Amino acid sequence: VRAILQFYLDRTDNEVTRGIEKTAITLQTLARHWVKPAEADLEEIEDLTSRVRLKNRGMSETAEARLTAFDDAYTVLKFIDLPWALQAEAQRATNKTKAARLMRLAIGIAIGLSAPVRRRNLVDLHLERNISIRRKGRRVECYIHFDKSETKTREALDLSLIHI
Repeated sequence: VRAILQFYLDRTDNEVTRGIEKTAITLQTLARHWVKPAEADLEEIEDLTSRVRLKNRGMSETAEARLTAFDDAYTVLKFIDLPWALQAEAQRATNKTKAARLMRLAIGIAIGLSAPVRRRNLVDLHLERNISIRRKGRRVECYIHFDKSETKTREALDLSLIHI
C-alpha cells in the first residue's frame, strides 16, 4: 500500500489528489475485507490512508464553473421557465416521439425544481406506483411517494409537488 501510494504521489510532486485519496480508501477496504492483515498492519494502512485524505471537500472547480451561469438572474428565470417552454415545444411538435421526449424532459426538470429527488428515483419514477393526485373539492394536490425500498436512506419519502 505504501509503495502504491508513493508511486502516485511521486507522479503529482507529492500533491494529494482525489484519485490518490480514493485509491488509498480502496486499498484499505481491500486489505480489511479480503487480505485480512494483522491488526498492526491494518492500523498502518489506516494511518497511510488518513495522511492522503483531502482536507477541503468542497465543490470541484468544474462543478463551480458550471454553476456560475446561475449567478445571472435572467438565466435562473429562464431555467425555472424551462419546463413550460419544453411543454409548448412538445405541443407544437408533429413527431410524437420527439413530443414525448420533450415532455419527459419537461416533467423531470419540473420535479427536480420542486422536490429533492435523486436521479435514480427520477429515472425509476412510475406513474401508477409513485404519483398520486388528490382532489379536495376544487383543490388539486399532486404527490410523489417512494417506498423505503426505493430510497437510499431506506425511509419512505412523500413529496408534495403542486397544490392548485
